[in-house]
Amino acid sequence: MAQLRALVTLEETQSFTVAAQRLGRTQSAISHAVRQIEEVFGEVLFDRLKEGTVPNSTGKLAIAEARLAFAHLERLEFAIRGESALETGRLRLACFPSATRWILPEVIGAYSQRHPGIELEIFERADDACVTAVRERRVDLGMINAPYGDLMTIPLFDDELCLVATHASLPDNHEAGLRSFADIPFIYPRGACEPLIDAAFQAAGFTPSIAASMTTNGPTLILSLLRARRSFTILPALALHDQSNSDLYIDPIRPRLLRRVALAAGSEHTLPPAARAFVDLLRDHQLQAGGPMTFTTPTVAGAGGI
Repeated sequence: MAQLRALVTLEETQSFTVAAQRLGRTQSAISHAVRQIEEVFGEVLFDRLKEGTVPNSTGKLAIAEARLAFAHLERLEFAIRGESALETGRLRLACFPSATRWILPEVIGAYSQRHPGIELEIFERADDACVTAVRERRVDLGMINAPYGDLMTIPLFDDELCLVATHASLPDNHEAGLRSFADIPFIYPRGACEPLIDAAFQAAGFTPSIAASMTTNGPTLILSLLRARRSFTILPALALHDQSNSDLYIDPIRPRLLRRVALAAGSEHTLPPAARAFVDLLRDHQLQAGGPMTFTTPTVAGAGGI
């Protein structure tokens, strides 16, 4: 197991030196452990680059299996020791940036009080990065835009898609909805909402003139560009709740479009005990709240349909 731990830690740190420091071992010991695994299987698992040591395609598969082995060990420990196995450990969560502010703090706070010995690692990621992290088992639980048939999912919330523009960019007939913006340049937020955005334009009967395509972890850069030029965009309501929106026109897309956000894991059967405890707490929280919530368009003066 020490060799597998060295393998996983090297992938996380991309450095033999940092991996050795984290594990309390020498750099040569980490190098030897990784080399032993490579020799046993007759495959090179890491590319030793100037920028760092990164796993190749075979190494990524090996690391995913190593993480699965650790999950099984944690489940074995829990089966033997029961709740005392949760006195120490680690829980890794990957979440959308907006959700860490609005959705999970209450549950995370309750979890930390109940299991103070569990170290929480929270990573802010876009949807596609969350999915990859879950599939590669670099996190225990990740927030995704559902559905993903190969993952275990727990519904978290529904998020309404909104048309966003500055008031100076509005066409005269903007009350007609998205269709009235056919002649306005569009800022395309690339990522998991693309299928919903494309469906909105298909329903409106036009293909937008794209001024810029942007892949970001949040709306700040998109809204900055929006304010700098005559254009419009489409964003989830949750992404707009922590923005200063007084100068923006925000209107729900009609017909209504919802992204369905869920918490995902690789499998119910391989969920580590620390992650299982978090899932159970989340389900209890949702039960008390009456089920998953829906984020709707933030109220802004001058917006239509609100």
